[in-house]
Amino acid sequence: MVHGGIQAMTIKLKFKNELYASVHESATALFSVGAIDKKTMQMFDEKCIFQEPIAAQLKDKKSKKLKLRKVPKAI
Repeated sequence: MVHGGIQAMTIKLKFKNELYASVHESATALFSVGAIDKKTMQMFDEKCIFQEPIAAQLKDKKSKKLKLRKVPKAI
């Protein structure tokens, strides 16, 4: 995905439903050829992409931190 002329990391986005996914794909194509501006593209991002509730995001981060902790080896 390209935003603002910079190649962004490819991330699997979660859309609200298939219709929003299709609309966002079309908006991305329009943005890539300069037919819509960055502010308009951001509006499509906000409207179409599913945002997890903050509590779920924090819970996810905590579980990832726990998985990354090293467990000391027994002597």
